[in-house]
Parts: sequence; structure tokens; C-alpha cells
Amino acid sequence: MLKKEPEVKYKMLKRIIILLSVLTTALAVSGCGDEVSDTASTAESSNMDSSEYTYIAVSNKYPGIIENAESWSVNNDSDRTVKEVFVNVGDDVKAGDELFSYDTEKAESDLEQARIDLEKMSSELANMNKTLTTLNTAYSKATKTEDKQSYELQIQDQQLEIKQKEYDIKSKQLTISKLEATLNDSVVVSQIDGVVSSINNSASGSSSGDDSFITVMKEGSIRVRGTVNEMYVSSLNEGDSVNIYSRIDNELTWTGRISSIDTENPVKNDSGGYSEDTTSNYYFYVDVDETEGLMIGQHVYIEDTSETSESVYGSVDLDELYQDELYGEVSEEEEGAG
Repeated sequence: MLKKEPEVKYKMLKRIIILLSVLTTALAVSGCGDEVSDTASTAESSNMDSSEYTYIAVSNKYPGIIENAESWSVNNDSDRTVKEVFVNVGDDVKAGDELFSYDTEKAESDLEQARIDLEKMSSELANMNKTLTTLNTAYSKATKTEDKQSYELQIQDQQLEIKQKEYDIKSKQLTISKLEATLNDSVVVSQIDGVVSSINNSASGSSSGDDSFITVMKEGSIRVRGTVNEMYVSSLNEGDSVNIYSRIDNELTWTGRISSIDTENPVKNDSGGYSEDTTSNYYFYVDVDETEGLMIGQHVYIEDTSETSESVYGSVDLDELYQDELYGEVSEEEEGAG
């Protein structure tokens, strides 16, 4: 049974207004081609309203930023002291090039003392084994029960002391091995070819949670990190072809493919928390075919051009949408009223 006529007219008028708004936006997008206006820029910010989301959904455009695709970093060992740094930010390095060294004075002193301790403990163990041999001999020669019981207790105590000393020796040997490794690793080298992008002298205990002391970015390794709202993430697929547009000059374009979509980790806002919006945003990543003209930190637009991509506007069944909104399911109360 249909709803009352005034309500139907009101709902119809509401849907017509919304439809006209959507169609106007769609026509504006198709008429403008690939031009990116200030409105589009606003639409792709994190604080979009419903009409702006409609724009992005129809045009399949998403905001993005250029970043390095591959990097290698090394942490500063808080138990050691950095003696010297051999590189500066911006330096080109090769795999195996020295980056910095640790002070080895304390490790060398500790190693020397540990070797002395080990030598002393080994000597003590040898004497303890001799004592055990003497006790065993005395036990075998004893004739009285009381003497045998006494020797037996002494032998048990000696065996326990020997086991403890053997354990102490193994622990000391492990300490020596670690100290030797520390000395051998006192100079840290780069594991990749690239450019030194950062040296964080205050990395240890950093409030940002990043303990990287030195970071090396692989040269020429560039990708685009895009942001998509959860309402539209299903329209993206790994392997989709995309066009990349400069925000400054829309005549500058690049091509690439979506390499991954991270739907496991919602994007945090600048304060470190999650957005107050009811929906979440996620990162997706694009491998660029040609990187000439792109710079790290550059802001761009990403347009999904794959045939498998589907805009929200194109996927909506308008007839079903109108029918649900205008007529819907009539409650028993409304049915009785009719």
C-alpha cells in the first residue's frame, strides 16, 4: 500500500532535487574533461561533504602524494654510544659504505675483563674436578659405613658445585661472544644504494615512535600514495591502470598501476588519532611507469582508468533507489490507516 499523497510528493521532490544535483555534477565532470578545479581540490580533502564525495565517485579521482617506494634504516643502539657519523643528509651512498661508528672503548675493556674471568673460572673448574677425583678415591677405599656416607655427601656437593661452575663458564663465554660481535659491528654500513634522507640524533626515545637513526632512500624508487574513502575503496583493484595529474598543471600527466590497497590500517589524522567522521579513509599505492618530472612530496590527483573501476553513480540502480525512497515498505500502522 502506498504512503499518503503529501508524503509521496515531498519524497519525490526531495529525490528530484538530489538527482538534479548529481546529474549537474556528472555533466560538469564530463564537460571539463581532465581539468582539475579548486572545487575538485577541496573535494579531495579529508573533510568532504556528501556532494564532494559524489564528485570524486563520479570522476574516479583521488588525492595522492609522491613518496619513496623503498628505503632502509638503522636504529641507534641505546646501550652504545655513537662515536662518529661519516655521512650527511643528501649524500649518495653505495651498499657497504660506512655510515657511522660506535665508541668501542668500554666494550674493549669489558672484553678484556671477561677473558680474565673466564681463565680464572676454568682454573677453578679444573681444581674442583681434581677434588672430586680425590673424594671418589677416598670413598672407594673407605671401610666404615659412616665414612662412606660422609664421602658420598661431599661428592654430591662437589658435583653440584662443578655443574654451577660449568654453567657460569658457558654464560661468560656467551658474554665474550657478544662483546666480540659488538666490536666487529662497531662500524655500521649501508645495505642499499641510495641517498641519505635523514639523520635523527634524537631518535632514541623519540615521542614519534620512530627509532631510525639514519635512513637511506633508494634512488629512483618513486611511488604514489593515494587516499580513498571506505565508501569507494571497493571500486579500486590491484592492477588497475591509472592516470596521475599534477595539481599545479593538469597538462602534466603520468601513468601507472595500483600495486596495493591497505584496508587494514585506517588513516590517522594530524593529531595522531582517527578522523571524527563516521567513515574511514585508507591508503592505496601506485607504481609509476615513468617518474620524470615527479618530486618527493609533490601532491597529485589519481584517476582510475581501468575498465574494472566503477563509479558510485554508475553502480546505483536509480529506479530501485527511487522506488525504495518513494514507496518503501509500509508499516502495519500505515496500512491500517489507509
